[in-house]
Parts: sequence; C-alpha cells; structure tokens
Amino acid sequence: MTIKMNDILKKRNFMAIVLSAIIAIFFNSCVTCKDCTQLKADYIGFSDNVYPSYETNNCVVGWLQPVSEPFDLKTEKGKFKLGLMKLQTGEKTSAYYALDKGLNRVKNARIEHMGKSKKARYYIITLTDGLDNNSTTLKKIKGVNKAERDSKYEQKLQKKLSKVMGFSNNRFQSYVMYYDAKDSYVLNEKGEKEYYSEQEIKDKLKVFSYGKNASTPEVIYIQNGKIDELAKEFNEEFRQQSFEFKISKGYLGERIKMQLKNAENKEIEIEGLFEQKGLFKKKFYLSNVKMTNGVSCDQKLPEQIAMSVSNDPYSTDVLFDMRSLKYMGNIFKVVEDDQHQKQLILTNGKWAPNVEYKAASSSITDAYILIILDVSKSFTVLNEAKQQINNIIDEITKK
Repeated sequence: MTIKMNDILKKRNFMAIVLSAIIAIFFNSCVTCKDCTQLKADYIGFSDNVYPSYETNNCVVGWLQPVSEPFDLKTEKGKFKLGLMKLQTGEKTSAYYALDKGLNRVKNARIEHMGKSKKARYYIITLTDGLDNNSTTLKKIKGVNKAERDSKYEQKLQKKLSKVMGFSNNRFQSYVMYYDAKDSYVLNEKGEKEYYSEQEIKDKLKVFSYGKNASTPEVIYIQNGKIDELAKEFNEEFRQQSFEFKISKGYLGERIKMQLKNAENKEIEIEGLFEQKGLFKKKFYLSNVKMTNGVSCDQKLPEQIAMSVSNDPYSTDVLFDMRSLKYMGNIFKVVEDDQHQKQLILTNGKWAPNVEYKAASSSITDAYILIILDVSKSFTVLNEAKQQINNIIDEITKK
C-alpha cells in the first residue's frame, strides 16, 4: 500500500510540474512587445566545445535550455563587446554543434525574450577560419564514416533552421563568413597539401546560410591577410537584402510609382497597381508591375509584388519589402533620404508626387542577433576578427 501511495504521489508531482510548465508557457505567450524598439544579442564561442554568453540547464527540450536574458544592446553593448573579446581559445572546430545550440537560443529568444513582436528580425552571424572537425563527436551522430556523419548532421541542421521561426512571419537570416587562413586542405597521393578552392569552401559552408521570410545570404569569403575587410564585406551583404517602402491604404486602386536613386544618382523606377485581395485576411499587392529595364528583385510572380510578411494589419499603411533589388545584375542600394526616394500617384493621367511620403530607412530597431565565433587556436588573427565582429554590431545597431 505504501509503495502504491508513493507511486501516486510521484505521478501527482510529475503532473503538477508539467501543468506548471504549460501554464508558464501559456502566460508567457500572452506577453507582447509594447514599443518594439528592442535590440538584443548573444554570442557563442566554439572550439573543442561551445561557450555561450548565456546560462543553460539540462532540460531535454532544446529551446528551454537557455535560462538567462540576452544582452540589451541599447544599454549593454560595451559589456557584450568585452565578453566577446575575452572568449578563450581551444584546439578543435565544432561549428555544426555551435549552430545546433545557437538555433535553440534563437527559438528561446523569440518565445521568451522578444515579447512576441511580429516585426522582430532574427539573425545568426557565424565566423570561422576552418571546416568542422569535432561536432559529430560532441553530438554523437551515427554513421559509417565522418563524411556520412557530417552529411547527417547537415540534414538535421537544415531541418532545424526551417523550423526555428515556428509559424511566425518573422524574418530570420543565418549568415556565414569564412576567413581563409590556409588551414583547410587535404593530402594527395604524394602527401602534398591541396587547399580547397573558394567555391569548394562556399559549398561546404552552405548549411550555415539560410533565410526564412527573407532571401538566403551569400557565403562571405575573406582572403588570407584581408581580415580588416571582413566587416565591410558583411555590411554590404547585410544591407543589400531588401528595400522597404510604405503605401497608404487610402491609395487603394491607384497606380503607384517609386523613383529611387543610389549614391551615384542612377535612377530606377518601379510602378504597379495598388490593390487588395481577400475578404477576411486582407492581402495587398502591386500588380501589373513595370520596372526600368535591367531592374530585378526576388518576387514570386513576374508582374506582382506582395506586401511584406512583416506587415502590420492595424496600420494605415502597407509595408512592401523588395528583396535583392538589383540593376544590371548588381545590387542597387537606395540612398536613405527624401532626395533619392520619391513616391508618385497617377492622377488624371499624370504623375503627382506624394508629398507625405517618408524616405525608407534600413535601420534595425527590433532585432535579436546571435554571433557564433570560431575561437580555435588555428585562427591566428582571432583578436582582429573579434574587433571586426564588434564593428559589425556597431553598424547593425547604428540608427
């Protein structure tokens, strides 16, 4: 009887714990971001193991393992930078394992720390100077040989990347930068070193490059001896991802034209009919789109641009997000002022300027950023790389 009573009490205690967890998750899901001008960040160093900036526990549910707050970059950017600079070095490279753990943190940040903001963007930025040689050991992925184990792990990571945003429409992008320190090579039949080519390196690192509700970034390759160019290369790739602009819902049914200029005053035009579809879940489009010859962007249909997935249904404006805007195959970066951006409305057969239009800005004001940094001893310019990462943080958080 005593044994049965103990079993009953254990079951009751277990059910109470489970119920408490469910209630906590439910109430947390009701918390929403009020001002949504939040910039938060973490970092993970990796070598023989992974070294996160946040505390973790041993919960079997991956995204519940992180248990501390991210850095608030508005008030703790100096503390974040200092912690990054103090990361200690190790011998091996556990990049896959670091991304695996990092995805747990991104999901944790989205659910627990970003106030359920519908506009928040999530970024992973990975920097390494070598190819993975330790993750399958840490994770114990089964396989006949290392190549097979790596392949299995890559498939697992791709699946995990695709699910990290759940059913939300938040933008998520995972970037990877490779510094070629001439440390990745194979030995040929003569025992001589054969170094991987730039394209081979990029192919091997594609698993780290991902976009959800956003375009997939290019793998950034930095040549040996050019570590000081890293921040510049990244910022160019980061800023090219999209150009956003708004159209007032009051212009429904009107034809809209955007006149855009870059720093060299090259002008392009994009125009379309502003229309709405759907009775209950309203969606907005620019249809019958016409662009200056040579202009292109990522769009599902050739003559239609859909509203951004980050759109606020309660706003009086509709947000459009043109990803990878290019002219003649090159990225077209629009200058962020009213002299280089104009919106016109077709009225009685003539184009009239919308004097209330405000120039779009690419400033990030609602985001979570996770830095994943290789701190293996083979990274001979690690201190310089850390400084480049800090420069990237400064640029992303610049208003």
